[in-house]
Amino acid sequence: MAAYRATGPAKVPEALSFIDRILERQQQGPAGAEEAAGHDGAGPSSQAAGGAAADAAVSDKLIVFAHHREVMDRIEAHLKDVGMG
Repeated sequence: MAAYRATGPAKVPEALSFIDRILERQQQGPAGAEEAAGHDGAGPSSQAAGGAAADAAVSDKLIVFAHHREVMDRIEAHLKDVGMG
């Protein structure tokens, strides 16, 4: 059970990085989507590399789900820090 509880918080830094990239894409609009997704146009697309969400249409909404309360609290704090909460 301890390992299960440790996995959620361990994923928070990468989840916050992903959320930040999505928020950046939203602010830039379609023109900045490739850059914000970390794809410079050279080599395989991010979808081919396993990042299907990076090629998704830019939207003004983002839904975030989490199971662990600590994870939800850390995401909420981060969103408040960046002016989104």
